Amino acid sequence: MHIIIDPGHGGRDPGAKGWLLPGRTFSPAEEKDLTLQYALDLEQELLAQGHQVTLTRRTDQYVTLQERARLSQTIRLPPADCFISIHFDACQYPNVRGTSALYNNWGNRSSRLGKPLAETLVAEVVKAANTMDRGVFPRPSYRQDEQGELVIAESQIYVLRHATVWAALLEIGFLSNYEEEKLLVSSEFRSLVVKGIANGIEKWGREYLK
Repeated sequence: MHIIIDPGHGGRDPGAKGWLLPGRTFSPAEEKDLTLQYALDLEQELLAQGHQVTLTRRTDQYVTLQERARLSQTIRLPPADCFISIHFDACQYPNVRGTSALYNNWGNRSSRLGKPLAETLVAEVVKAANTMDRGVFPRPSYRQDEQGELVIAESQIYVLRHATVWAALLEIGFLSNYEEEKLLVSSEFRSLVVKGIANGIEKWGREYLK
């Protein structure tokens, strides 16, 4: 398989950050640094399994969403089979934790393209690293307003909508949860997650790339 790995954020866009809490034993992590570390390790794991890998960035550089998505449209030798964007989550509640993924649900790109990939990635990361399974979610998502009209509840994700291959955005864990952040920055935990992602790609490829 040919896999595009997209380490989220980078350069002037740090993404989420760990919280500055009393008694911290290490500096708050920045999402852009972790996504790159995980992506580079994942690349080595996939190469060892015989796959071809393309990264959207290899250093701490800013890459536009348009440039990231364009890779899936322009790679031809061989064409990419899937696009996986690596991210870490954060929210206002410090106890929230776990792994989730997003898939495209917009226009002509039906949810069948990304949903199985998202589901398999989450399942295998949860199995490998013992994280909490928070499920998979469509973007955009919809709800009914007071008049019964369908309105957008959560907006689209650019790289998912514009990727021309099976695509998923994986949220590995929460930097706003100090205990989970400590796991996320450890090389041992990173190795478990990377193996889970690689297993997920293999499992998905066997089932859907026939």
